Amino acid sequence: MLNTIFGIAIGVSLAYSVVALVAAARVGRLRGREPDGFAPPVTVLKPVKGLDPGQLGNFRSIFRQDYPDYQVLFGVADLEDPAVAAIRQVLAEHPEADARLVLCPALLGPNAKVSKLHRMAAEARHEILIVSDSDTRVEPDYLRRVAAPFADPEVGVVTALYRGGAPVGLAAHLERLCIHALFVPGALVACLLEGRLTFGLGATLAVRRKVLDDLGGFAAFTHVLAEDYLLANRAVAGGASVALADTVAECVLGRIPFREFFLHQLRWARTNRCCRPLGYLGAFVRHGIALSLILLLLAGPTPLALALLAATAALQAAVAWTVSAKVLRAPDPARGLWLLPIADLLGLSLWILAYAGNTVTWRGQRFRVTRGGKLVPLGGA
Repeated sequence: MLNTIFGIAIGVSLAYSVVALVAAARVGRLRGREPDGFAPPVTVLKPVKGLDPGQLGNFRSIFRQDYPDYQVLFGVADLEDPAVAAIRQVLAEHPEADARLVLCPALLGPNAKVSKLHRMAAEARHEILIVSDSDTRVEPDYLRRVAAPFADPEVGVVTALYRGGAPVGLAAHLERLCIHALFVPGALVACLLEGRLTFGLGATLAVRRKVLDDLGGFAAFTHVLAEDYLLANRAVAGGASVALADTVAECVLGRIPFREFFLHQLRWARTNRCCRPLGYLGAFVRHGIALSLILLLLAGPTPLALALLAATAALQAAVAWTVSAKVLRAPDPARGLWLLPIADLLGLSLWILAYAGNTVTWRGQRFRVTRGGKLVPLGGA
């Protein structure tokens, strides 16, 4: 009976991988089109805390934009933050830029990032706000491609996919693989099946100020963890549409301690379960390799079990490569693919652990994530 259950689950997983390949090929065909001449003034908001790998290069990339009019605001909670030196250096390198450092000491809720965004938004000069994470590096046409969908007046929010770059060490390579082989394919499949985009991705989240104000501003999201997902989701509920920009930000990974990698993945899993309980329940189908390995242990090395393992491994590798090469345009799409069985086993374990509790660790602080993604501080590091 157990073998039959796992066999059915693996069959569903194989079907999911085929859908993911279709979704990736569909998005990949739309990539690389030249943006039109629509280029409204925009303000880039960069909330910063602590040091990130390649931080100075990340900051410099936003000043190398082929864009006529944009403002850049960096937000820190404390001028003693170690990132302040890099911010001041990049500002000194570009004295002609409309850019400055904004001190954001007020903590409006447990989400310190959103508290910074609330403060920076008050200093923003333009009607389109683009939230860009501090650990991302972008291409010179990034702002043109993010702003382009706003030519449609129905678009209230624009988001963009991201890839992992410059991984060093096993944990960082696993982090990159989780993005390319699990997270992004899942987002593409959700978009394909729903027929529209209903969520945002935090590495890039652009919003019209009017849409943001109608939602209560950033202050309405200071008590949630997944502000990117919820802001876009509520915008859709309010009648706006969400567009996917034809650009990819690169999250520079560097070296990641394995504990940090694990806690980050667990935080994402539990937050996703709280925000999208039904969608997350079906997310086990992404882990066909892990399910096939379990069946192999239960049934032994039968021809069927070995065939299912080979099929799931081949399809998931094809999905990961297609997403990396065609959608995320990674320069090394095959990098780390040999780690796919390990990443998939970890992914299934984390899917199970997401149901074993609701506490997460974020930047050294423990929280409880409640229904809807609300954060409740528990105290202690």
